[in-house]
Amino acid sequence: MTRFLWILLILILYPLAVGAGQILFKLAAQRLRPGAPIWVQATEPMLLAAFALYGALAIVWILIVRELPLSAAYPFVALSFVVTPFFAWLLLGEKLNPAYLIGIAFICTGVIITQRAVHAI
Repeated sequence: MTRFLWILLILILYPLAVGAGQILFKLAAQRLRPGAPIWVQATEPMLLAAFALYGALAIVWILIVRELPLSAAYPFVALSFVVTPFFAWLLLGEKLNPAYLIGIAFICTGVIITQRAVHAI
């Protein structure tokens, strides 16, 4: 696989992992109990998994921006606004109405436009 394809694969996987982290945070939030001691809440496995994933994503992000201009890489982060609601619908049963789906289509269009603009320079 070429260097370009590896970078593209990582750029696509990044928002998927961000979405997975958001699902972990939601699941952790559902398990936390307001009256429990902070150390008990801080050791909730879902919360620890979310923190670990986000820590790994910070390292991955550094590797991405080392290879690409920030203006080319950052629009891919917006895809997490597409992936996370899809995961919430798929895994948590949340509803996505047509207006929301139109908004997601605008986000995808925006990413395409920014990538064309960055690569046209």
